[in-house]
Amino acid sequence: MTLTREQVLFTLATTALVLIVVAQTWSWLTGTASVPTWRWDIPALGMGVALGLGLNGLGLLTYYLWPGFQEATAAYLTLVLRPLRVGDILWLGLLPGLSEEFLFRGVALDSLGLVGSSLLFGGLHLLELRHWPYALWAAVVGFVLGLAMVGSGNLLVPVVAHIVNNWLAGLFWYRRAQ
Repeated sequence: MTLTREQVLFTLATTALVLIVVAQTWSWLTGTASVPTWRWDIPALGMGVALGLGLNGLGLLTYYLWPGFQEATAAYLTLVLRPLRVGDILWLGLLPGLSEEFLFRGVALDSLGLVGSSLLFGGLHLLELRHWPYALWAAVVGFVLGLAMVGSGNLLVPVVAHIVNNWLAGLFWYRRAQ
């Protein structure tokens, strides 16, 4: 399957919007806070950047050590990144980083717990059943981001970590896919 740049960007934007609507609806139905704890402060920003760098490094290590993950990651990211321009990587970080964290760490974490929200996050990243290693990796990342949310009490930490991780992975894969 080959996607155009417009299709990838439209899918990113549409998915972000849908996830925000799902988060708001879930929050309303469960009576949880509609806006999770979010504080702008330098320590939280620094923790998010450090966590994003760490996750990205661990992802690269996993990529080079696990052939199944390597194949699944290459298939997933080639599909998404090949049609993009380098400036589009901005959206690859921001849209999923904000919307996925709002849903999975901001709302689902309270309802499903750390393991449940992490598994749901991993499932969102399952492109095809044979690419289960990528979804498993996403579930592990979701668990770590959930721990960051629980530990910091500030959604800014996992949001920044997610954005940084996506930007770095996007830039790395963009260069490989071109």
